[in-house]
Amino acid sequence: MDRRLRIGLIVIVVLALGYPAAAWLIGMSVQHQVLDREQAALEQIPYLTVVKRDYRRGIYSSTEEVTFGLGGSFVKSLAAAGQDWGTQAQITIRNTIHHGPLPQLRACAPAVIDTVILLPPQAQQQLVAALGDKASLSIRTQMKWGGGATTVIHSTAFQKDIPDKGGLEWRGLDATVDQGREIGAQVVELNAPGLIVTSPKANLSIEGLKASTDLHRAFEAVNAGKARFSLARLAVESPEKDFKLNSQNLTLQGNTSVSGEFLNSNATLALDSLDAGKFSATQLVLELNMDHFHGPSFSSLIKAMQDAQAEQVKAALQAAPGDANALAQQQQQTTAKIAAAFQTYGLQLLGHEPVVDFSRIGFKTPDGDLMLSVKLAAPGITPADVSGGTGALVAVVPKFLQATINVRIDKTLLDKLLTQSVSDPDKSNSVTTRVQQFQDQGYIKVDGNALTTQVTFMQGQLKVNGLPFSPMMPQPAQPPNQGPPGRKPLPGPQRRIPH
Repeated sequence: MDRRLRIGLIVIVVLALGYPAAAWLIGMSVQHQVLDREQAALEQIPYLTVVKRDYRRGIYSSTEEVTFGLGGSFVKSLAAAGQDWGTQAQITIRNTIHHGPLPQLRACAPAVIDTVILLPPQAQQQLVAALGDKASLSIRTQMKWGGGATTVIHSTAFQKDIPDKGGLEWRGLDATVDQGREIGAQVVELNAPGLIVTSPKANLSIEGLKASTDLHRAFEAVNAGKARFSLARLAVESPEKDFKLNSQNLTLQGNTSVSGEFLNSNATLALDSLDAGKFSATQLVLELNMDHFHGPSFSSLIKAMQDAQAEQVKAALQAAPGDANALAQQQQQTTAKIAAAFQTYGLQLLGHEPVVDFSRIGFKTPDGDLMLSVKLAAPGITPADVSGGTGALVAVVPKFLQATINVRIDKTLLDKLLTQSVSDPDKSNSVTTRVQQFQDQGYIKVDGNALTTQVTFMQGQLKVNGLPFSPMMPQPAQPPNQGPPGRKPLPGPQRRIPH
């Protein structure tokens, strides 16, 4: 026999004998990875629990069926209230896992997983009756040799008309989730063109939904990185309730970075236009910056809250059915533990000089614009300064707190807001008079067609436009010769404001 032919036959025999063993060993490793990721997900959602799991491992493929349900505290609280649907609120995930190294001869990977969502029989029947075979959802995950996995999700578009009840139009969905080697690291891209629901009572339109994230785990329990969400249009209309809402181009984006032991975050919420009945505005914006947040303290706060919630679920599962007193006591204990976590780790956060800055909050309307900013900081404060607990904060925080609020609002917009919020003419006139008094005293300034003011709190002193202000006492008007130039003094006896 030719030497090259013999070598080829030996290689074929080795592969034929070795491939099943390799697939078996890879299957064991894949099983551990799947279970670890499921456990990590449950730790992030303590109100969800595993009702049943069945994992059947073979040589070339395995099958897993895991049923998730509501935590015992929800179910038993509903039962105590006479509701039994909580036990039926379950969903089953079936994973068909094809082992590598060449799963189904279609990829070179540790495994390829096809996932199917199985609803309860009654819910499945109702879904089929409503949508027929028009709706479909495919979920396929390819695991990576170096750890992590890539999941591709696709939902087909369909349209369903329901006689005398309305219609449903689903424009499909495509998403990719790229999980990194470390649990918590992931890159997500999602695109859902739209959902249109019509009925005699109400109509709903959601169009152009997109989301993307690039996150990684920091300080064990914090997600850092970038995230962006956008919605081209949201419209809700209910003629029966005389309610109508229409919004255009909503965007929410944020970024959290790590610098040593600290987190720096910024987020922006923007909306091109909003029409909600009596309120109509454009260019709505909210910008938030949170700097110098102590990462370990923030992570400890999150973990303490998650642990308290997980203990509540565990205790509820062990309690006797219908024992409302036990559930109430456990809820009180959970609330107390969360409060204690804030007293401990929240004070630690405060003791590391955090800065919270709402740099822009505002909108534009046909009657004028509103814009304000709020900044809070505590420079110089240390963990030792807040070690006395929450009781000592009343004496400590005013020494370090620095707060600044800037407000600018057009006069016509302020008049309209006062008219809408105060229906009593006498009260409306009283508020208008008070605003005029603040203007005469210098607490409100006039800038063209707008009113502006700046409120500051520093070194324990509250000032408005640089003037001392005490909210507990009525502020008298300035004397005729002390008011700012160009303002008319108020009639009647007046006295000087003490500085």
